[in-house]
Amino acid sequence: MTEVAVPASALRNHLVSKWVRKRGVAVDVCSGRDLAVAIAAGISPRRLTIHAQGLRDAEIRAAAGLSPGCMVVSSLEEIELLASAVEGRTQGVIVHMANSNAADLTVVRAQQDGRHTLRCDSEQMNAAIGAVLGSTRLDPVGLHCEVGGQVDDFISYPAAIGQMITEMTYIRRVHGEVLTRLGLGGGRAVPSGDWREELPELAEEIDESLDDACATMRFPRPLVVLSAGGAIVGRTAA
Repeated sequence: MTEVAVPASALRNHLVSKWVRKRGVAVDVCSGRDLAVAIAAGISPRRLTIHAQGLRDAEIRAAAGLSPGCMVVSSLEEIELLASAVEGRTQGVIVHMANSNAADLTVVRAQQDGRHTLRCDSEQMNAAIGAVLGSTRLDPVGLHCEVGGQVDDFISYPAAIGQMITEMTYIRRVHGEVLTRLGLGGGRAVPSGDWREELPELAEEIDESLDDACATMRFPRPLVVLSAGGAIVGRTAA
């Protein structure tokens, strides 16, 4: 019930790309350049999670044409564009949500930096979920968030998991849709020190937080996908 996704930038390393292909590891694509690297490395589109926010409109259309495993959207505009680009099939969609505790000012700053924000328990978030559910070409499969240092990121895995399970429970109650995937980005899945010591601690923290949140909200445990982020490049984890 847990999966780790590596960044497409890591695939420039021949040994990493070979290991990813052999193991069928998921790959995060956050730009047009990332997409080109992943395709050149021979990664199956079904293993790609493509973040629309980092792509231009033409790149989103091109990415949709590859039938990737999942597309991550963070605005109504991206949802509408993706729905218009998908043809003859259904595309799995993950909605990127921001920390609901972020002050309004920080959200404005994020938008000024060109980043879209859909805060948990907000009208914009409800509209985004409704737009995905309202399209016959899009299939909502989960939520994604970032845990890190940006103004609207979550400060920890427990905080992120608690809010995301709460939002998933709300979506189930209001829309009758059970989301099955919980994505945690930000690159904190890569320890800064001793792997043997930090990885078990991280796994235990996430596992306990997920058990507590799901038990409290009476929500079925989703698949957790950890994004390793750029910090994994140059490391010897593989």
